[in-house]
Amino acid sequence: MRASSLLSVSKGKREPGSPERISPRTIKRLAWIAAIGLALLATVLLSASNGSGGDSGSGNVEPLWTVSGLEAASQAQHGGGAAEDADDTLAAAQKRVDKAIGLPPPQYRSHSAGMSLSPGAAEAAAACTGEQCELVRRFVLAAEEVTSLSDSGGCAVQHCPDALGIGLRPLPYTAFAFGNRCEPLYTRGALELVRQLLDDGGGWRGLEWFTGSSTSWFLARLAHLVSVETAQEFADKARSVAQLQFEGSWLDKGWELRVIPPQAPVVTFADTESGDVFGDYCALSFLPSDAQFDIISVQGFARMTCLARAVQLLRPQGGLLVLPQAQRPPYARAQEVVPAHWLRFRDVHDLGETIVWMSVNS
Repeated sequence: MRASSLLSVSKGKREPGSPERISPRTIKRLAWIAAIGLALLATVLLSASNGSGGDSGSGNVEPLWTVSGLEAASQAQHGGGAAEDADDTLAAAQKRVDKAIGLPPPQYRSHSAGMSLSPGAAEAAAACTGEQCELVRRFVLAAEEVTSLSDSGGCAVQHCPDALGIGLRPLPYTAFAFGNRCEPLYTRGALELVRQLLDDGGGWRGLEWFTGSSTSWFLARLAHLVSVETAQEFADKARSVAQLQFEGSWLDKGWELRVIPPQAPVVTFADTESGDVFGDYCALSFLPSDAQFDIISVQGFARMTCLARAVQLLRPQGGLLVLPQAQRPPYARAQEVVPAHWLRFRDVHDLGETIVWMSVNS
């Protein structure tokens, strides 16, 4: 081989251990590839954050619409939720029913295994006389709308940042089936029914046995709320989350939080439903003799004893009474405790049942 050839070969080889030289064109191509990759990653992350409902536990399917808890809280504090004219409110409710009926078929499994309104409810609402009849009729319309929303797969899920959530919602307790960590643990259909009636009204007074994810949700929609808890740590958690959303002065006048521990040790499951162990908790002796509420949620201990007390405290017509987890055997006699002529809405899910009653004069 000639010397010139040997020289050209030696120049074309890289000495062991020396760095490899990359051409400017290769560097430019790598920069473009990295930029495109970062842009695609940002797009995927943005779509996931917008479409998954954030921390609300709504799964992979985006609900037809969402409601903001903070917006509702702001309206509650600054008078944005005042009652509308009765005719306008009924017309709006009827319009929502018509819209719900026309929604397309669901793209996923319905969140409810069945909803039902008590027989004769529509006729009773039509024949209603006296105060709150407009609300009684809206109860029937809301039940019709919620049933149609279930058939079409629609539901309103409140956005729930981790800092504002309370409790756990393990699968399959998805937000399409039950309220999320910023909502009451009702079946979704029952929750939607209650939400519509509260959001359309104004000046409601509420009572809840048990604090948790329902507390701030109610505070955002009621003029005044009484919350009754058995454990101080749970009451403190509910207060800390509420303070993140509401002004202190508003909470001072719009919320009464009471801690009433059981009168005896709770050893067995039967003790949790004992009216003797939780007698003071259900009696609410601190209330004035003429106390009356527009909505009562019975979601604590000794529910049948508390349910009987709730019937006494609920306004006689147009009041809402809610019993979640109604499928549990200890609550089988709830129908015997609540007046038979009250309107009743049942939302049954594979994992549970919620019953919502509306009081009507006999």
